[in-house]
Amino acid sequence: MLDLQAINEFPARITLEGESSGLEIEEGGVSQAGTASVELNIVLSDNIYYCIGEAACEVKIECSRCLESYSLNLRGALDFTVREAAENASSDEELLDGELIKPSGAGQVDISDHVHEALVLELPLKPLCVKDCRGICPHCGVNRNEEDCDCRTESEDPRWDGLRDLQQ
Repeated sequence: MLDLQAINEFPARITLEGESSGLEIEEGGVSQAGTASVELNIVLSDNIYYCIGEAACEVKIECSRCLESYSLNLRGALDFTVREAAENASSDEELLDGELIKPSGAGQVDISDHVHEALVLELPLKPLCVKDCRGICPHCGVNRNEEDCDCRTESEDPRWDGLRDLQQ
């Protein structure tokens, strides 16, 4: 929750920290997320709060090649505005992209959806523990990063025999 009433002068720079369990980052191979932190620069102009900053969280994620768990620091950009709801506004008021509505008279705004989105967008499509991860052997299942195996990885497909004969 972002408490806008606690800010006395603008522009302001604030830091928020909290448990990532409310952000529901545990998806897409993420097994555990640590504490999430948010740093925001906030400017107030014409009763609109312009918030720009960064969300960060350390997660445990599974490597897509060797299936080992490793730590990854996620850092995602935040850019949103907060405005107060008009007194006669309906509850289904149309929001612009990246806009939050603060109920009239309320001082706090829930920014967890924006933080969740910023962090999930930083999750890699193909997470790798190291850039040159060798993965697991498809035959014996050994982790090739930890030990070598004697399995033959070349397949004996008879359709390639003609090209093999040309190569020799």
